[in-house]
Amino acid sequence: MVRRFPVAVAWTLPFLLAPVLLAVASAAEATSEDVFHRGYFLQTHERDYARAATAFEQVAADEQAPAELRNRAARRMAQCREELAAEDLARLMPPDALAYVEVTRPGDHAERLLEMLGLVRDGEAPAASGTGQSIPLGNGLFLPDDFAVSPALVSEVKRLHGAAVAITEADPQREIVRGVLVLHPGEDNNLRGQIETGIQLLPRGESIEGHRVYHFEGQVWIALTARLVLVADSREQLAATINRLEDAEAESLADREDFQRSRADAQDALLFAYLSGKETLRRFGSEFRGHEAMIARSVLDLDHLESITLAAGTCQQGLQIEGKLNMAEGSRNLAYALVRTTPLNKRSLRYVPAGVAGVVLLGLNPADEPVAEVARTVVQNLTAMDLGRELFHNVEELALFALPSAGGPTHGPPIPEVAMVVAVKDAAKSEALWDQLLSLGATFGGPEFPAPREVTIEGIQGKAYAIPEGPPVVVVRVGDGAMVAGTESAVAAAIRAAESENGIESDATFKPLLENLDPTTSKALLLHVGRAVQVAAAGVPDDAPAELKMAGMALKDLKIAALTEEGSTQFAVRLNATGLPNLLEIVKQIAEAQHGLMVRAVRQQAEIAAEARDEAAAAQR
Repeated sequence: MVRRFPVAVAWTLPFLLAPVLLAVASAAEATSEDVFHRGYFLQTHERDYARAATAFEQVAADEQAPAELRNRAARRMAQCREELAAEDLARLMPPDALAYVEVTRPGDHAERLLEMLGLVRDGEAPAASGTGQSIPLGNGLFLPDDFAVSPALVSEVKRLHGAAVAITEADPQREIVRGVLVLHPGEDNNLRGQIETGIQLLPRGESIEGHRVYHFEGQVWIALTARLVLVADSREQLAATINRLEDAEAESLADREDFQRSRADAQDALLFAYLSGKETLRRFGSEFRGHEAMIARSVLDLDHLESITLAAGTCQQGLQIEGKLNMAEGSRNLAYALVRTTPLNKRSLRYVPAGVAGVVLLGLNPADEPVAEVARTVVQNLTAMDLGRELFHNVEELALFALPSAGGPTHGPPIPEVAMVVAVKDAAKSEALWDQLLSLGATFGGPEFPAPREVTIEGIQGKAYAIPEGPPVVVVRVGDGAMVAGTESAVAAAIRAAESENGIESDATFKPLLENLDPTTSKALLLHVGRAVQVAAAGVPDDAPAELKMAGMALKDLKIAALTEEGSTQFAVRLNATGLPNLLEIVKQIAEAQHGLMVRAVRQQAEIAAEARDEAAAAQR
């Protein structure tokens, strides 16, 4: 039985196959010049160097293509292959490098930073949409209200891909540094042209793998490749670098496992710096002679030091800087053990109120089951050992915060409201210990230290301890294993925050800062700079409010998070800054203030001159 296609299918089939047939025909008829242009588009516009290299390779191998076109294709194929090799500059570095520093895509970070500072607007050139107002800067210069950095300048900086340097030997005493430098000008033809032009003044050496080679007094060797500038301390080191450039399988710094681990979190950083602990010890271990050096080596456990790294750059939110100490398994670094503390459990944050200017967090000891609440009586028989137990066992976490002044004393400048929240295991023991310590002033200090008095803060009983030339310190014990000590208003705000659940975690401004805390964070400083300026203004005389007001306006959105992450084999210090100030607004405020001072000075001089004329006229009469 013969099946027949429906008439509709028979009519539709040619139209369905037409695009496929046309594509096949087009590919079959594509000339070498068409393939070259496709490769050129992939290289210069799409930055798809792998596919572009394949297209250029096809043209270079086509014996029917014109010789000039094949040569151009071969040159561009080399460029694309070098671009692929230069995507990771560490692959061009010696495997035994002692240290490594890399700068990547500086233009991208510069553009992002300028946007944060308000110096560029959506990548557009300065427009005529401003009000036309200009602020005199002096010396005939004016600042327009629509000032912006030209996108052409930003675009030019973005052409530079980056640079990297690897140190293979360093002798500080003889001031000798050896290594390899790789510069990738990218599409910055101005920089590339200056280098290619100026380098011709140096003596030329024998080429390496077809690349031009120059040297300076036989101590610095330079090679120009299709896309890179390679610099080394010797011809042998330069030849090895070129070999790594052309042989993707050659051993390099990027293949070392410790380097890979160290750089894992810094792929998008502007600056990455690396110091190898193993290579440092191998080269300088013999320098650790004598008793003191051996103690230092043991205390720091240099045999288990893997690396020290630094990464810095921009992100969508702001600036990031991170330093890390990486240690191998089994490390017994005594110095690190002395500063390492337990991760934060965030229990103290419950008593940190919303609206704070900043908070310092410190994790001390692992959390245990809190001691059951007992009657608020003084615990007897405290000994000196209780001081050690309080610090090294009882206290789990500290949180120190500051609030703008709530009115202050009746005399003198207002004082910021400050309090400390201490999450403890045995609150009764802490209360008794603190009472004895804070009462020492009343016992031995004379009339300047009156006896502590009973107070009630938000319905909770506590004590107030007198402090010379300052507000009294109020200490209360709250019901879930925590102590709060500080100024009366700050302590009251802490209690209200816990009772109403209106604490720092509900503060929308602080939420991005709190998101920086992770399970390994042990210490942290979270700071709202705009609010901190308000707190600082409390102690400034009234005759200088303008400067602080200007600073507060400029830094009103700036937030800083500085914290440590302390793991068993890694110690990291991170700094994040978001809400960077609008630099143009700051310059405007400064210029307006200076212009106002200048105008007032001119008026005063005119008034003095007028008075002098009036006096002279009166004298003549």
